[in-house]
Amino acid sequence: MKTLPVFLFMWFALTVIAADSTTVAGPQFPATVTCFMGKIDSASFCSSAVSTAPRPDSKNSSSGGMICGWPGQVSELHWEFLSSAGGVDAYRFTRRFPVDAPRTETVTKQIKFAGKRIVIFEDQYQVVVIDSATKTGS
Repeated sequence: MKTLPVFLFMWFALTVIAADSTTVAGPQFPATVTCFMGKIDSASFCSSAVSTAPRPDSKNSSSGGMICGWPGQVSELHWEFLSSAGGVDAYRFTRRFPVDAPRTETVTKQIKFAGKRIVIFEDQYQVVVIDSATKTGS
């Protein structure tokens, strides 16, 4: 009779361990985030690749960031991959600008990326885009 409770306990423990070790798919589309100084596609820019690696579990998100700009016009950018469904990758982007000046503004946007360039933030100083990893800086 003791084998049934032991069996149930082992079954429960293995089920919990298996649930914790699942991986959640990463983004479908290889992408790059680019911050152009001035106008879009200018020769002055900073870029960072977005990871497409699967996430170890749904509690840990794929994220990244960069700091880019000229003195007095520096952006701090952060992004987080949220999900992938219906042929698009969902991200949350946050831009703090200018980080090297007395007054800073923070703006957060959610976007859906399907492998084609999207302008995320744009002002007279910078244009921030997410683009296919094969087209960055073009």
